[in-house]
Amino acid sequence: MKLAISHLKPLLIAAAVLLGVCCAWYFFLYDPGLSKLQVINDETEKLLVKLQSFRVTDEQLSSLEEQIRKIDNELHQVQAKVLPKGELPLVIDQIQKKGRVFGLKFSAIIPEYKSLVNAEEPESGSGDLIKLTVHAQLQGYYKNFGRFLESLAQLPFYVSLGEISLVYHEPVYPQIVILVDFVLYLRADASGHERVKT
Repeated sequence: MKLAISHLKPLLIAAAVLLGVCCAWYFFLYDPGLSKLQVINDETEKLLVKLQSFRVTDEQLSSLEEQIRKIDNELHQVQAKVLPKGELPLVIDQIQKKGRVFGLKFSAIIPEYKSLVNAEEPESGSGDLIKLTVHAQLQGYYKNFGRFLESLAQLPFYVSLGEISLVYHEPVYPQIVILVDFVLYLRADASGHERVKT
């Protein structure tokens, strides 16, 4: 009996030591809680990296705001130069006045009024914009006509040129007769724009 107990004692001590080593390994080296915490930390790091890629600095934000202000300002300037169709008589008057500054005489101005009539059904994608051609006949010196054309950009509305014909006419020589198409861009509605200053 004593012999069995003496053999059992080392066996129990060995089992206790082995159990202690297993418990120590489990709690200090393997510990599922620590392992989960490491996974969470790794995922947090990945999320932080993603967030940093989306982060916009104050400097970038200020730059974007400045670009938006510039675009808004340019849009306002463009809209201000597209006048309502009701301003057509004043627009034509402004073109005539500009021509008279360069010694040109207007003998006929004929707008294509069908463009204004059809303005109720604008082309798709054009909104309420009306493209109106105005046929004009004028008389003057060739050089003065060139200066007049250059000055059209100073007018407070958009005007471009269509067909131009220079006609030699003996009774008015050295002046010439000029047939020119002015292309005007007008809005179908009359809201939100100031009148052309004369």
